[in-house]
Amino acid sequence: MTLSLIGTTIGASIFAPTTALALDADTEASMRRIAEKSEAANALEREKDKARAAKQEKDKEGGSTLVLGVAGGGLAFSIPFFLPNLIRLGKKLSGGGGQ
Repeated sequence: MTLSLIGTTIGASIFAPTTALALDADTEASMRRIAEKSEAANALEREKDKARAAKQEKDKEGGSTLVLGVAGGGLAFSIPFFLPNLIRLGKKLSGGGGQ
C-alpha cells in the first residue's frame, strides 16, 4: 500500500506540470480572445460616443437659432395686444396726454 501511494505521488508530480502548462496555454488563449472581444467592444463604444458628441454639438448650434426665433416670434405676436398701451404711453411721455 505504501508503494502505490509513493507511485501515485511520483506520477502526479510528473504529470502535474504538463497539465498545468496545457491549462495555462488554454487560459492564455481564452484570455486573449476575451481581451480582443473587449477591445472591439470598447472601440465600437468609442465610435458611438464620438458620433453622439458630434450630434450633440450639431444640435447645440441649431438650438440657439431656435431659441432666438421663438423669442422673436413671441415678441412679434404679443405686440398687437400691447400696442394700444404702447401708443398711449408714447403720447403721455411726449406731453400730448391730458393727464
